[in-house]
Amino acid sequence: MAANRDERWTFGHALNVESSSGGTFSRSTLYSKLTLLETQHNWLLASVPTPNVTEGWKIAGVMLRYSIRGRAGLIDKIGLRDGDQTIHSFENLNNGPIAGWQTLSLPLTPTRTFRYGLGVAIHASYPDNFDPMPLGPTEFLIASVGLAFVKEGGIAPPTPN
Repeated sequence: MAANRDERWTFGHALNVESSSGGTFSRSTLYSKLTLLETQHNWLLASVPTPNVTEGWKIAGVMLRYSIRGRAGLIDKIGLRDGDQTIHSFENLNNGPIAGWQTLSLPLTPTRTFRYGLGVAIHASYPDNFDPMPLGPTEFLIASVGLAFVKEGGIAPPTPN
């Protein structure tokens, strides 16, 4: 008998500024907003609830729904945390201003096990090599952060004769 693969997504919106590297932070009912000046950067931390995701489930990916309004800001790093420990990092991302809302989907290969307190850390910054630096602030809008879970196992449904 073949094994099933169960898949499930869970989404969070509770973002907080993780460090005091600069910028102003606000939250609305639709999104969270971090505003940075030219030389600032900051980490945002989103806690992602995991209802009904228990033993046997593994993390398979991260999704971010965002918009960047400004001339040169970008999201260059995303870290996946389990409690206070980073269990995976996505580095050298270059997701800068593009018109409208964007969806960034990053698969984890291989999938990862977890224990508790899942969170996603998002680094908002400016390119290191941007010269001259842009004038005025850039807004980083985050609408949702999601995690994909998979569970291998179980018994496949019977096939019709």
